[in-house]
Amino acid sequence: MLNRRFLRVKVLQALYGYFSGSYDDITKGEREMLRNIDKMERLYLYLFELLLEIWDVSKKDLEQGKTKRLPSEEDLNPNTRFVENRFLQILDANDELLKRREQAKIHWKAEFESIRKLWKQIKASEVFGKYMHQKESNFEEDKKFILTIYEDFIQEAEFGSQMLEEESIYWTVDLEIAHISMAKTLGSIQEKTKPHHNFLSEIYRDPKDDVRFIKEVFRKTIINSEEYEKLIGDRARNWETDRIAFIDMIIMKMALCEFEFLDEIPTKVTINEYIELSKTFSSQNSKSFVNGVLDKLLEQFQKDGRVKKMGRGLIG
Repeated sequence: MLNRRFLRVKVLQALYGYFSGSYDDITKGEREMLRNIDKMERLYLYLFELLLEIWDVSKKDLEQGKTKRLPSEEDLNPNTRFVENRFLQILDANDELLKRREQAKIHWKAEFESIRKLWKQIKASEVFGKYMHQKESNFEEDKKFILTIYEDFIQEAEFGSQMLEEESIYWTVDLEIAHISMAKTLGSIQEKTKPHHNFLSEIYRDPKDDVRFIKEVFRKTIINSEEYEKLIGDRARNWETDRIAFIDMIIMKMALCEFEFLDEIPTKVTINEYIELSKTFSSQNSKSFVNGVLDKLLEQFQKDGRVKKMGRGLIG
């Protein structure tokens, strides 16, 4: 679920909290960082739950139509294409998804009315009407429709913010990451996917290496913080250290840590990744500022022998 860019985001969030005084020591900050990363899976599972809750509401809606005092022909003989959606049947029957949903004890009960409202919006949409009256009925059409409503409706849904905030203090950023992972997961599911097949994304691609990476960047950025801040101040021409944006300072310290201690990561990759973080989390001018300072400091680190990247393409 979390590639190296997203892992850097989680370390950046943790360092922001640490340098803001949220934690008493490095160990507490590190534990909280790892807990916040683990919470990513809950947000991911919430999205599956939401999709299946909408499907469940649609079934109840259809059954209620049959019990009306004066049901119409459509109420008595409804179009069941959506409630029989083959793609959603695969999701609902998956053993691993069911197990994780039950273990996490997640639900959207407090948001039932919002889910019903969302279902009505989907039901009234043009894309729903086209899907329900298509001549072709097969798995691929069912999957295509679910991917469309996920992107057009679920990904844009604005309710549940208070509930999700209780899950993660960084829920707005984390939810965006969870949506990306969700889209990849849904896209990977095929008609031949069986209930015992585990199609869910894991938080870490390589748990041992990824945890080592985030711990090392977090701890060594803090340990070398004062020295890195002085180096950045010396190289940031015409800028007093206290005038550099707080988030930019953390981003540059993290980059210096990677130059010096993460021997397996190419310097060009490090610079590009932290420029991207500055574009996302800082001001419009941060990109060129961060780029310029890191270029100068990389040159200095290489001259001082502080960059020990030996493999092909690791220095550039």
